[in-house]
Amino acid sequence: MRTALLVMLLIAAPAAAVDRVELRIGRVNASGWQLRDVTADWHRDGRVRLQARAQGQALPHPLHAELDCARLRTDDGVRCGALRLRATLDGATLETTGAAHVATADRWQLTLHQGRLRLQHDSEDGRLAAENLQLGLSGDIDRRNGETRLQVQAHSLGGQAYVEPWFVDLDTQPLAVEAALSLSGTDALQIGRLQLRLPGAAALTASGELRLSDWTRRHRLQVDVDIADTAPLVPYAQAALATTRLRGLQADGALRLAATVDNRRLVQADATLDGLSVTAPDLAAGFDGLDGRIAWTDAGTARASRLAWRSGQIGRIPVGAAQWRFETAGRRFALREPVDVPLLDGSLAIERLALSGLGSDALQADFAARLRPIGLAGLCRALGWPEFAGTLSGSVPGLQLRDGRLFLDGALSASAFDGEIRVSDLRIIEPFGVLPRVAADVHLRRLDLAALTGAFDFGRITGRLDGDINGLRLIGWEPVAMDAHLYSTPGDRSRKRISQRAIDNISAVGGGPTGLLSRGVMRFFDDFAYRRIGWRCVLDNGICRMDGIRPSDEGDGYVLVQGWGLPRIDVVGYSRRVSWPVFMSQLRSIGKSGPARIDGS
Repeated sequence: MRTALLVMLLIAAPAAAVDRVELRIGRVNASGWQLRDVTADWHRDGRVRLQARAQGQALPHPLHAELDCARLRTDDGVRCGALRLRATLDGATLETTGAAHVATADRWQLTLHQGRLRLQHDSEDGRLAAENLQLGLSGDIDRRNGETRLQVQAHSLGGQAYVEPWFVDLDTQPLAVEAALSLSGTDALQIGRLQLRLPGAAALTASGELRLSDWTRRHRLQVDVDIADTAPLVPYAQAALATTRLRGLQADGALRLAATVDNRRLVQADATLDGLSVTAPDLAAGFDGLDGRIAWTDAGTARASRLAWRSGQIGRIPVGAAQWRFETAGRRFALREPVDVPLLDGSLAIERLALSGLGSDALQADFAARLRPIGLAGLCRALGWPEFAGTLSGSVPGLQLRDGRLFLDGALSASAFDGEIRVSDLRIIEPFGVLPRVAADVHLRRLDLAALTGAFDFGRITGRLDGDINGLRLIGWEPVAMDAHLYSTPGDRSRKRISQRAIDNISAVGGGPTGLLSRGVMRFFDDFAYRRIGWRCVLDNGICRMDGIRPSDEGDGYVLVQGWGLPRIDVVGYSRRVSWPVFMSQLRSIGKSGPARIDGS
């Protein structure tokens, strides 16, 4: 660098009877820098032109620069009041006018006026791309006492840019940049202030320190993002979200973020939400009126946070207004107080929720809640199911996630069909994996058969039903093993009647004849009395071994419905071994095309 400045001083010195001086130097070495193909051209009228190619530790690619000074003065160092500068670096071109003052090799100043930066570049790995990207520039670069300071302002003039995974179209959304930077030596870059603004939408402000020799690790940054309206920014995020379940994300409202990054590690973050609305179609979820402050630190004392919303939707279930108070630190999350989340005409009262190992394979959870009564009719309408009568309620006394296994402390209980459903010994292995494995025992008590069968085109049955499904095993939520037994509630004294259609369908389930009651005198009876109902399936290796209340009188079948009174009708099944997939497919066909035909042997 000193050699180059010496060249400039020499050609600027007065020389009598000399109209022009041209100097060419092949290579100049300096500390951390190298200049090649240096050309200096001096004219008697004070015009100077300097060209060179530079390489250095802070430059990933060679820099080619051309400097043209129309009026060079040497009364106090070297001064140029009318400067034109052109520099190219790996597809980037800077053209500007300005002024320069060089006092010594380590003390100089460059002022830029009406600068224009053009960038047209594609990186070899495809992670960076720019198409006709143009920025207007102005500012000052000042070098003294071993430190280079830069004060610059820039605004976009058009073009497109891609920085994986973000795409920005500056033809439709302008960008403004302000920077106050200082470089000590060739390594330590101090960011006093770096601000990027999308006028009317958002501003990003950063400060801190980068080590250019190892910028991916040795740095500390404070970043603040102030988004007045998230809606115009959503298109820029679509490329980043395209392969996730957040693709199609829609948002509007205000959001402010503050984060501290140390050596590529996020150490502290705060988010303030103000009337934010978010919809994620692939997650079938959305919330309106999000408000609050979420504070997080990577270590130390957990920080208190608050999050509230006005309304929401999870799947097809509407969610009412709620407020969460919680604390976070590192990979930990914990409710600070119980929260009540309105669902339809009831609510989910979350008494305890604590998570650890978030974002890792070591995720652990502790959860307890109560479901306050929800009308089944409204729930079924929301889910697009046939409508059931009654209410659904229940409790989760303690749900634990440890080492990729989810299990219950105690039993999960729910009220439905005017009866009770209990799930005990629940264990789920890899609950968030591709093929979660489930083990549980399920017990049904005193379910109202009229409410249960009334929701389906199965036929009407009155009375109460109990059931035990022991050793239930599911893979990918599909049953692979169980010992299931459904039977009339012992001691039930309610009225027990069964319709002709229900008799036909139960007979079909057991592989028996159908349509017999539609002929002869029996066709005049709408329903019949029965004493009890019973059906059993032991599922193993894809085969359901079926049985009923007792062997039939003929000895080659089993009784599914034991009749009572006159006329007495017993429903007998004959299929002992049935393929489970075929059984389920044919069972689902009941009500669509008449009684199902169950094949078996």
